Amino acid sequence: MSNHLRQRLREPLKDYLLAEGDYDEAFDRLEYVFALRYWQYTQQHPGYEWAPLGAFAWRSRYKPQQQIMSKLDAEISELADDWPPLKHGIVKGPLEELQLVKASFDKFVQTTRWGY
Repeated sequence: MSNHLRQRLREPLKDYLLAEGDYDEAFDRLEYVFALRYWQYTQQHPGYEWAPLGAFAWRSRYKPQQQIMSKLDAEISELADDWPPLKHGIVKGPLEELQLVKASFDKFVQTTRWGY
């Protein structure tokens, strides 16, 4: 699903993100933020914590220089409550709660085994 969506969005966004690496980073960011929000939702239902992991998860594991999790950590630290996904309600706050949820989600991402 992740690869299909990535391919379908590539052509319409080519004028905005010319370099393939820039597109991968933007797509990883999109997938990560939406998966983080899903993780936040499942946190309200203990025992059912889960989130869909897209290409960002394996790319983070096998290409650490492209690890979106670390890049977003730095952004959140710098921007705090002004981090756009938090400021605009894509993910829920307050900031301290978001940081805790993000840490647990990152651990989930790093410990999930791939079935290949």
